[in-house]
Amino acid sequence: MLSKHFYRFLLLCVMILSGLLVQARHIKGGWMFYTHQGVDGSGNHIYRVTVRVYRDCEPPQLNQNDNSINITVFRNGTNTSAGNFAAPLVSSNTLSKSSYDPCINPQPQVCYVILEYQGTVTLPASTQGYTLAFQRCCRIDGIVNIQSPSNILGNTYTLSIPGNAANPQHVINNSPVFSMRDTLLVCYNSPIELDYSATDPDGDSLVYSFTPAINGG
Repeated sequence: MLSKHFYRFLLLCVMILSGLLVQARHIKGGWMFYTHQGVDGSGNHIYRVTVRVYRDCEPPQLNQNDNSINITVFRNGTNTSAGNFAAPLVSSNTLSKSSYDPCINPQPQVCYVILEYQGTVTLPASTQGYTLAFQRCCRIDGIVNIQSPSNILGNTYTLSIPGNAANPQHVINNSPVFSMRDTLLVCYNSPIELDYSATDPDGDSLVYSFTPAINGG
C-alpha cells in the first residue's frame, strides 16, 4: 500500500512582501486535499483539489475573502513549475466553540469562518509526481511561537501527488481527509488531546510524524 507520509498537513509559515500588508490580518490556518476524478482521452489524470482556509470571525475587510485562488503545480525532482490553475470559492461555513473548561476565565471567542475552494487540474503521469502549493497572507496578531510580528507572516499549504516510478497505479490516488475540529483551548500546565484521525478513500496506510515549521518562499 502507498504510505501517505508525504501528505503535508496544516500551517507552513512564510514571509510575505510588505506590499501585501494592506490585506486583512486574519488567517488562522488551513489545509488541502485532492481526489482522483479519472483519466481523459489522452491518458492524463484528472484531480479535484480542495483548499480549506480558516479565518477569524471578524466582519470581512478589504481583500479578506478571495473569490478565487491560484494553485501552483511543481514537478517533483526538478522543482520546476508545471503551471497553475484557479480554484473558485464554493462554500463558507462557521465553526465556533460552545463549551469551555472551567479553568478558562474569561472565556474568549473561538470562532472560524472556513472558506472552501475547489478546482480541477489535469496532469500527465510522472515518475516523480507533483507538489501542489497555495500561499496566502496574512496571519492573525499575537502568535507567540513564530517570528514576531506574526501579522506579517502568511501560510503556504502543500500536498503531493505520487509518481508512478514504483507502481503505475500510484497516480490513481486520493488524499486522506482529516476529521479535526480545531476549536481547542488548553489550560496552562494541562494535558492536551487533539484528534488528528483521518480516513483514506484508498485504504492506504497513514504515517504521522512531528516536523518543524517550514519557511515558505
